[in-house]
Amino acid sequence: MNNKRNSAIELFKTIGMVLICIHHFNYSNMVEGVFSNPKNIYQFCHIFYTYFGPLGNSIFAISSAYFLVKDHNIKLYKIVRIILIQTIITSSIALYYNFYISKLPLAEILSSVLPTLTKQHWFITAYILYYVLHKPLNLMLEQYNGQQIRVSLILLYFFYFVCKIWRRVDIPMSNITEFVIIHITVYYLLNYASEFMNNYVLNKKILFYSIFMYISSILICVIVNHYIGMDFVF
Repeated sequence: MNNKRNSAIELFKTIGMVLICIHHFNYSNMVEGVFSNPKNIYQFCHIFYTYFGPLGNSIFAISSAYFLVKDHNIKLYKIVRIILIQTIITSSIALYYNFYISKLPLAEILSSVLPTLTKQHWFITAYILYYVLHKPLNLMLEQYNGQQIRVSLILLYFFYFVCKIWRRVDIPMSNITEFVIIHITVYYLLNYASEFMNNYVLNKKILFYSIFMYISSILICVIVNHYIGMDFVF
């Protein structure tokens, strides 16, 4: 596999970013208490859009891993560019809010200038750390065969979802963990599941059933929370 840009994957990543934007815009306009008691279709859509954030994050991580699984270079300018763009955007928003909407505390303005260091934007910080780790991760994976990686993935997914469902167990550096698991998954698919990757009909069916199951899962969460009163989060 070469490392040339793939327009389909770039479009996939763009869709993920749009979903993340919808999630944040929706979250900033959400009515208090809507999760436990949606009163109309408008509020129900608010709940539905909330889950676009995790979905968009996953799409972005998968798209990034697609290009990094065969990349053995760490480009410093790329890290600097990400931090610079992020800082310009967050600082501009903070200054606009401070001058035209409401005065912000000095500490909050400073945190917007250094968002990566102050954990203001956890996802970008996690991505930067993942980008630094991708080279040693690739070198490690090259030492194992397909069966060893497959068994490792099964165990990783099992313990990850057990810890996520059982909320008393906290996963150290959870966002980095997600990036690493997704990276290993993409590495395995591209290197040891080429027949699966090239089966267009099978992939269409999987995509259709995945979208159906994802929407169904969200609906189940909303129904369980609203009619049964359980605090269940998808």
